[in-house]
Amino acid sequence: MTTSAALQVCLTAAREADPQFDTELVELADYSIPAQLAAGQPLKPGETDDFPKLEEKLRDPAVVGIVIGSPVYFGNMSALCKAFLDRCMGFRKDFSLRNKVAEC
Repeated sequence: MTTSAALQVCLTAAREADPQFDTELVELADYSIPAQLAAGQPLKPGETDDFPKLEEKLRDPAVVGIVIGSPVYFGNMSALCKAFLDRCMGFRKDFSLRNKVAEC
């Protein structure tokens, strides 16, 4: 829960910098984000994909910033965070994250 606590500090700082900022902590652990879809592979039988829910949130014009945090395992981000970032590559096609600040 250290990563979550660190992200909460970031969100609190953002609200303190400008009380009009509306912040939300999205826990990727609450979502199914199959990594194979980023590689063009189909879902496995019975597998679900929650990424479209997150995609809708990120495409919202009201979103002006994104902070991504991940626990570090053997010097790398978690597999779930990597799957999320790989799936975000689709945003490059239409530049829908243009003018949004991001920090990892």
